[in-house]
Amino acid sequence: QSAQDVLAVLTSTENALTGLAGGGSMNSVNFSTALHRIGRHSFRDDTRAAALKDPRFALFMCSLAEAVSGLDHTKSIKTIQEELEKGTSTLVVPGENSIKFKPREWSNIAWAIAKLRLAPPNNAFPLDTSEEVVGDLVEASFQLRSQVLEAARLRKQGKLTTDSPWVATLSKVSGLLMDSISHTILTTTKNFNSQEWANLLWAMATAGRTDEDVSKRVTTNLLHSMTAMQKDGILPKPQ
Repeated sequence: QSAQDVLAVLTSTENALTGLAGGGSMNSVNFSTALHRIGRHSFRDDTRAAALKDPRFALFMCSLAEAVSGLDHTKSIKTIQEELEKGTSTLVVPGENSIKFKPREWSNIAWAIAKLRLAPPNNAFPLDTSEEVVGDLVEASFQLRSQVLEAARLRKQGKLTTDSPWVATLSKVSGLLMDSISHTILTTTKNFNSQEWANLLWAMATAGRTDEDVSKRVTTNLLHSMTAMQKDGILPKPQ
């Protein structure tokens, strides 16, 4: 499947792009696999550019960001926006209907973001691994959705003056997604294996979105994992 094939499937899946966090039609495997395949098939500059300019990809990244943030996919985007305005939404505590991501899915998401060169480096957009990153990610996702919809409206009226005006916000969302993964690494004890730690280390170094604390956590756990494998007589894979 090409990136365009993946986006076509997502478009035909009800609520996957337009519903909050995929609207209940997507699970963690669907999200991570779709992004991983898009990343794998968009390594050339022309295919990468086509993906970044595609509004379907931007909306997919919004759904992914909302799912990673733990939003309740049974609610509407408007409801969450109203809760945020009233201060009644607790974003740092995943709800009952939140999508739960596993280590392999976290590593695949980070790998694909780095492969697509989506996230800005730390010196362009400061790293944030605090709890506030969840709220920032949701806010950026809603901003990206608004920009895509506004561009569609202007295009229909023949008034769109800039091609894909949402790309800068897409980059911001991607950076915050990486930061959210780093926050998870620093605050949980999820059981990543050596391949997943290696993927995360490569992704964060390639994207330039890491700091001493995150790098130390990833490298220390990678070394511990590899040492445990060798004690069991298992050699690490070349990759």
